[in-house]
Amino acid sequence: MTQNIQWSVSLSNGETLQEDKGAYKIIQNEDSPYRRLLSYLKEKDLKITSLSLVCGERRWILPSAGANPKFKIFCDAPKPIKYRFFRKMGMDINSTTQSKQEIYAVIEADYSDKKLQIWVSELNPENSWSLII
Repeated sequence: MTQNIQWSVSLSNGETLQEDKGAYKIIQNEDSPYRRLLSYLKEKDLKITSLSLVCGERRWILPSAGANPKFKIFCDAPKPIKYRFFRKMGMDINSTTQSKQEIYAVIEADYSDKKLQIWVSELNPENSWSLII
């Protein structure tokens, strides 16, 4: 059973927005909520200051680019210069030609010389991975 994993963002103007809420509801045959968010950011000259994935009470959070992160250690740590959200499909094919597809919700923090990604399985959110590239 696929879970509903959504992005959540904090913006440079103090707003917090979440996929499938308010102006970012999923609407058939329209731009995705994240594309609408990107248009809003451009129109209002705003930036994402934090990005996370949400599934029920669970959260997967990237380091904040904001001025007042929750933990002191993050005040002195490098801050991401931009964020990105996307979904990817993975597929395993075994020798009997049966395949298993899985969709992942992915958030990414870009530090110019490296990127930190968090991948969460929409089939089973118990499975998540962090990747530095």
